[in-house]
Amino acid sequence: MLQRITRRAGIIGLVVVGVLVVSGFVAFAFYFVTTGRYGDQTDVVRVGAVRTGEGQVKILFGACPGETVRGVDLYRTDHNFTTTLGLLWAVNADRPSTPGSFTVGSTPPGFYLVHGLRKPLVPGDKVGVNITSSRVGVIPFDFAVSDLRIGQVLVDHRGTHQSRAEFDAAVQKRCEQR
Repeated sequence: MLQRITRRAGIIGLVVVGVLVVSGFVAFAFYFVTTGRYGDQTDVVRVGAVRTGEGQVKILFGACPGETVRGVDLYRTDHNFTTTLGLLWAVNADRPSTPGSFTVGSTPPGFYLVHGLRKPLVPGDKVGVNITSSRVGVIPFDFAVSDLRIGQVLVDHRGTHQSRAEFDAAVQKRCEQR
């Protein structure tokens, strides 16, 4: 009889711990989404990547009126874009600035270098970008370097491309929704 009571108490204890863990995770996720510490996923339409005619990689960001960029981080990821494998390049703003593009490896005016690019990106690289916005916090964007095209904006990690005009129209529409 005592074993049954002990077993039931143990099971009830496990259920209570499970509920607390899940509740903590939900509260943590809710905090990041509601405080803008991790950007609204619909804002990813405002981030893209393109290869220049010189072979450089440019990260595009469509800022909404009054919005500035606080920083840009580029990091290597695993094949599935689920694990960060190391920082490749990062710049932070030293004053409010809103450049429309960031050439990987370069430091745009109004920014300072946090982490320099040690070697050029190669087609096999899978990377992630975090744009930190003054309005929505961090906006993540993942892509395979091999998916980049000259003159076409890569808009997701599945290899979807848009013209620059289509990208700009999507940015404008998203800004109007804010």
